[in-house]
Amino acid sequence: MHVFLKIVTFSCFLLFSLFAFSAVEEVVLPPILDYYPNCEYQVIKETSVIGMAKAQQMAKTTKRLLNQLQQKAIDAGANGVIIIDKKIEDINVLDEKGGQQQIRFFAKLIV
Repeated sequence: MHVFLKIVTFSCFLLFSLFAFSAVEEVVLPPILDYYPNCEYQVIKETSVIGMAKAQQMAKTTKRLLNQLQQKAIDAGANGVIIIDKKIEDINVLDEKGGQQQIRFFAKLIV
């Protein structure tokens, strides 16, 4: 009986430790604003991201690029991202699935 209690106690301790350290803090990404704020704000950095996509991958690539802008905002200490330009350019690389496009977002990181 004594050994059984030690095993149960050790198991509970082990499980508690795993749950305590597996809780990962969720990172809140700065919002991508579709407007200029009415309050005072400061542009701390202008930046851009670039990616390549085929037509069927456009939405996935766009989401990845916007996420990269948000990550850059975190790194710069920004509270928000304002997209100032988006350029899509056809690239002359053709294969059996069609051509590729280069997508570029230009943004201001603000506080």
